[in-house]
Amino acid sequence: MPRVLFMIQAYPQISETYMHTEIDRVKQRYDVHVATLFPPDIFYPNHAPYTRLPDQKPETYVQLARQIQPDIVHGH
Repeated sequence: MPRVLFMIQAYPQISETYMHTEIDRVKQRYDVHVATLFPPDIFYPNHAPYTRLPDQKPETYVQLARQIQPDIVHGH
């Protein structure tokens, strides 16, 4: 199954429920991983598991990509 890495600024942010819907739909056909830079202001329950990145250094992104080995990187 192809692997998708979602790179999202703040997740799971309740004001961006479209992300929840998009991730749920993509999960039907892909192995989905979510990474976020910032914690949400107000989070919603029942969200997809995610990785909180410690910083925005290029090395952090490279390390994450090597770990997950995505076929597709999708950013928001």
